[in-house]
Amino acid sequence: MTILLRVTGDQLKILKANAKEEGYAINYSTFAILVGLIWKCASMARELPNDQETKLTFSANGRSRLQPPLPLGYFGNVIFQNRTVALAGDLQSKPLWYAVNLIHETLARLDNDYLRSVIDFLKLHPNTKRNRLDETRSPNLGITSWSKFPTRDADFGWGQPFHVGFCGIVSNEGRVWITDDVAKEGNLSVLIALQPEHVEGSAEHLLKIKAKEGVARGGDLQSKPLWYAASCILETLMRLDDDYSRSFIDFLKLHPNTRRNRLDECRSPNFGK
Repeated sequence: MTILLRVTGDQLKILKANAKEEGYAINYSTFAILVGLIWKCASMARELPNDQETKLTFSANGRSRLQPPLPLGYFGNVIFQNRTVALAGDLQSKPLWYAVNLIHETLARLDNDYLRSVIDFLKLHPNTKRNRLDETRSPNLGITSWSKFPTRDADFGWGQPFHVGFCGIVSNEGRVWITDDVAKEGNLSVLIALQPEHVEGSAEHLLKIKAKEGVARGGDLQSKPLWYAASCILETLMRLDDDYSRSFIDFLKLHPNTRRNRLDECRSPNFGK
């Protein structure tokens, strides 16, 4: 089963700003921050035990990393598969920046020497198996980002596209695809394939929300870094896509007497905005 999340440019800016507020001098990329959040939330949704090792596999473009630079317009395959490993307990209990930094360090090592050593290895071992399905299935995760593809500029004779999606290639459990949201510049679409039972539990474990309200323990808000509260709000907003909004409207039609905006829902210890 797949779920679609839309992430706005403003939400990504909030996550980046939180990293600086927590004292991280590293300018983490949008890719590292978003993938770190997905990896952390997927481990929570799957309810992985603390001692479970989880592997994150993702692709990286080597065009800008090889020396001398490849000719402009080179059409060959320069995509390299990368992997980083962590314990599920660390992903779930440590700050988001733990996962983000693992991804950042993996990308940082992809220099000219490393990539050419990979090319030499594949020449010596041409039958090496790549992209095995079990490398992305639970407890693992596989990420493919197409966010840099110029899909917004595609024009087949009737103007700019209003939606870009995938076919059956996303049906493999544990696969995640990130694309540019052509509806609004700066936004991203994230398509995640998980087992049905993990998707059903995502309200609590993946998105940390219930309905439209963000829920957190007072002790967590006071003791954890600022990113914790910000991520709770961000993940709540991420759920509010077209499908969710329409299901909410349908629910209210079926239950017109539902009580909303009760005063005790925003009185202490709660908060209403």
